[in-house]
Amino acid sequence: MISLRTVARGGTCLLMVLCLGHGLAVAGEGQVVRAGSAPTFRSPDGLATFELLLEPPGGNASYLGRAVFRPGARSPVHQHPDSEELVYVLSGSGTMTLGDATFTVEVGMALRIPAGVAHSFTVGGEEPMEIVQVYSPGGPEQRFRAWEQQTEGDKP
Repeated sequence: MISLRTVARGGTCLLMVLCLGHGLAVAGEGQVVRAGSAPTFRSPDGLATFELLLEPPGGNASYLGRAVFRPGARSPVHQHPDSEELVYVLSGSGTMTLGDATFTVEVGMALRIPAGVAHSFTVGGEEPMEIVQVYSPGGPEQRFRAWEQQTEGDKP
């Protein structure tokens, strides 16, 4: 059997994904959150929800979250001056503008958005778009806390 410490040496992200999939909680050096137990916030237009899975405890730690965008959801052009953003598309599709380039994003695509680069997206089709999102370092996710917090029954 492989210990959690051995897995963590291979990659913190792998540890988080394995543990989240099994709803485990680990104390000590790492942080693992049971799926569905993290604070979740809905955008003012009701078209997006963000589940703040792993928030940085301070310093230069990264943030990990899950977002669900309903059809018609849009993100205006914005940038994160001090944080790189990583996105992995779990379901749905849309159109992304990254700097001067515009392209389709779909299931299985991974995106790296460098700090300070302007970007936006629009969800396409009739299916919601679900993503896993990382900010490194964390910080930009704090804007979601200004939105309405969802109760257990309202979470997507």
